[in-house]
Amino acid sequence: MLKDNIFLERELESAKIEAALKPDFNLLDAFKIFDTRGTGNISVQDIIMSLRDNIGFDNFTHDDVYLLFRRHDTNNDGKLNFTEFSNLLLPLSKEYAALLTDRPDFYMSRGVPPSQFFNHDTRAEIRSLWSSLFKCERACEVLRVGLRSRPYFNLKYGFTCMDRNGDASLALDA
Repeated sequence: MLKDNIFLERELESAKIEAALKPDFNLLDAFKIFDTRGTGNISVQDIIMSLRDNIGFDNFTHDDVYLLFRRHDTNNDGKLNFTEFSNLLLPLSKEYAALLTDRPDFYMSRGVPPSQFFNHDTRAEIRSLWSSLFKCERACEVLRVGLRSRPYFNLKYGFTCMDRNGDASLALDA
């Protein structure tokens, strides 16, 4: 089960990198696709409607979106602000993340409707990215439920077992 989750995390990172490599993909336009009301925040309903209407993606459930929010809505206000949304889409690799953070908006400043942001290939990568995001969230939820069902599981002990060098932090293996 854990190996499957590691595979999914790698798949997700690969999808984030593939999207970042698309020259017309940028975080500002990506955010604007979902923030159609211009509030600076994205709700669960905004994600659901925009994935279907603006991205042409419907391979998800309401529960998938709620799981995603539970993990990425760091201030627990029920919305994703631009920083939370960016963290959701940015690759872990600093080089690829820099590609996205340094790119200015393109479509939004030209008055293009959000349903027409990004070219065909980029939109396909965006759909793939969202599919990977939802698969990862589902797998993480299965792990969370499994751990909660173990009466003697201790989160602190589990963390200590994974903290190889005793510095109270976990590092990704390359």
